[in-house]
Amino acid sequence: MNKADRMSAKDMAMELKKLVEEGEIQNEEIPEIKTIEERYSANLRRESAERRVENNETNKRSFNRNDKKDQTSNMLEINKNFQNFTIF
Repeated sequence: MNKADRMSAKDMAMELKKLVEEGEIQNEEIPEIKTIEERYSANLRRESAERRVENNETNKRSFNRNDKKDQTSNMLEINKNFQNFTIF
């Protein structure tokens, strides 16, 4: 989200009032600025939490792929060393 595109709660309330003037919504439907702030803040927290969960899942998948590659490399190295082992 571009921070320059963000609106303050006051700006949102003013935009909603324009919709009232255009007859698209009723004046009673416009929440108070404090309510807009609370909803916006809650929405930002929710989106932030969703992004953290998504990033954690991505990191886990990446870690698991790298871990499997490391395990394969280790097994190949053990196999190579075992083949070079000579019994006297």
